[in-house]
Amino acid sequence: MATYRVFVIGSDDHIVGAEVIDCPTDDDAMTLAPSLGGDHKAVEVWELARRVGRVDLRQFADAT
Repeated sequence: MATYRVFVIGSDDHIVGAEVIDCPTDDDAMTLAPSLGGDHKAVEVWELARRVGRVDLRQFADAT
């Protein structure tokens, strides 16, 4: 199990919030992250100093 930080990115590309989550894999963290972003622009998932990925929530919402 790894600890990840999920940063919520606002419309001005600044961090507006953060959550700490524990997930067994990068894929699990990336799957969970969008649910933490609310109506903001994007979320970024980090494990320590490694950026795992970014999800544009507007594109994610259009796909679901």
